[in-house]
Amino acid sequence: MAQVTQEKIETVQVDPRTGYEQSVTVYRPSVWDALAIRLVRLVQFIGGIVVILLLVRIAFVALGANPENEFAALIYRITGVLVAPFIGILSAKTIDGIILDTPAAVALVIYSIATVIVARLIWGIFVGSGETRSIKRVQRID
Repeated sequence: MAQVTQEKIETVQVDPRTGYEQSVTVYRPSVWDALAIRLVRLVQFIGGIVVILLLVRIAFVALGANPENEFAALIYRITGVLVAPFIGILSAKTIDGIILDTPAAVALVIYSIATVIVARLIWGIFVGSGETRSIKRVQRID
């Protein structure tokens, strides 16, 4: 991945009692890099929520959760939209009486991969080629 462009602000102060210099350095990412970082975090957060919801659905189906229960019904409704494009690719499998919701498992894999790809694309678009730009501003306060 490309490096984040940072602005380095260094402030040097002289302590009047001791005569020693004190240096304070602050690193700030550029505006575009800060935006890229926030967008990538947002994409990863949304992808994480989707994965968690799909994992809960897979667990509910495997454990035979009652679809009449309000919470289970809510999970099934939310994840039903996410799983719908993948129904028919693989059918649900039953292993020793446990139902494996394979469409939800496929959706989980696809959404995980999509999250990584979108995050990398955002990073690549906003951060750029990896050129390093260094800005150093020294302010001396006496």
